[in-house]
Amino acid sequence: MAEMDFTGLQAYEEVSPAVVNGLKLLRDLDDYDTYWDFILKGLRRDLAESLPLLADGYNRYHYDDKAEAYREARSRLSRSQSCFLILKDVGVLNTNDVSPICEGLEGGIGRLNGLISRMEDDG
Repeated sequence: MAEMDFTGLQAYEEVSPAVVNGLKLLRDLDDYDTYWDFILKGLRRDLAESLPLLADGYNRYHYDDKAEAYREARSRLSRSQSCFLILKDVGVLNTNDVSPICEGLEGGIGRLNGLISRMEDDG
């Protein structure tokens, strides 16, 4: 059986390090006792579900189906980026931790915007 990877899906390649680093950063906040916990839980969920959504879109056949999965992944990545910025602004996280993650997410969101736009034009 051939090994499967996501070579050629630049959005996945670009965003996956940021997602993994974001999840690792959030893992260190497991014991953070604050009313911001609801943001942390949602952020963990959105990050964890974003890569499987990208993989799902990559493996779909029809443009409309691909675009739908990519739009959902983009939404989760965008929401994650916003939550990281909120957590930085309220002092739960610091700029040094958040900036590289947000930059990586932004790059992936940009790639997804391009993919979705092309699929809408071709579909």
